[in-house]
Amino acid sequence: MNKNIPVKSLAKALHLLDVLLFEDVEEQGFEVKILAEKLHFPANSVHNLLKTMHICGYVEKNGSGRYTFGPVCRRIAYRNYQRGDDFREKVTAVMRAAVMHLNESMVFAILDNNIWNTLVRAEPTGKIVKVNMEEMERRYLFETATGRVMFSYSSPARRSILIHENGHPEKSWPDYEADSVHIRKEGFCMCMRERYGVFTYAVPVFGKTGKLIGALGVYTLPGVKNEKRNKRIIQVLNETAEKITAF
Repeated sequence: MNKNIPVKSLAKALHLLDVLLFEDVEEQGFEVKILAEKLHFPANSVHNLLKTMHICGYVEKNGSGRYTFGPVCRRIAYRNYQRGDDFREKVTAVMRAAVMHLNESMVFAILDNNIWNTLVRAEPTGKIVKVNMEEMERRYLFETATGRVMFSYSSPARRSILIHENGHPEKSWPDYEADSVHIRKEGFCMCMRERYGVFTYAVPVFGKTGKLIGALGVYTLPGVKNEKRNKRIIQVLNETAEKITAF
């Protein structure tokens, strides 16, 4: 550590936050001992830093008891989305075009610290596009096509954490194991969301490095569902996902 740093405890906390934000690729969290090894800090010092940062909202524990970045970090990230605008505006633009073409509602959902969020929601009525960071109720993750796609494309370790964080999928998705295999094989998900009486479609969205960054979904009424329209919606979703990946 640089000897010129006046507040070394603060520097340690910032180094710790760097690891939680940028080295936890799949957002599975870190145990205290792993963080201590990574930072070459005593485990008790790391634990005390984590406790303080947890109280202040910068750190939280996930369902597996590991530490991840907390709600304050998510608010900062959303502020960057608002201020940076570039990614958000590009996503909004391609989704607006797709919604106008399909005349159906579309969402771009992400897993933010293993919690399902809507980053962009595009509505066909009046061609209005709403951009927000809406945290969904956790138990709804497995009811939706977007949630099922993100679960299906997650690693086994991350799936365990998603179940810890969002509840077990069996209640709303009884065949989740077989369906996950099918979704990865086909590259999309189609399912009925019984709670709202809508039929949902979703495809995965990947970043340039190949990492899953979210899922694009369309909601439509069951009465207009047919094989030709199914294929068209999946085609438009895939085309839109490819454009997002290119950003």
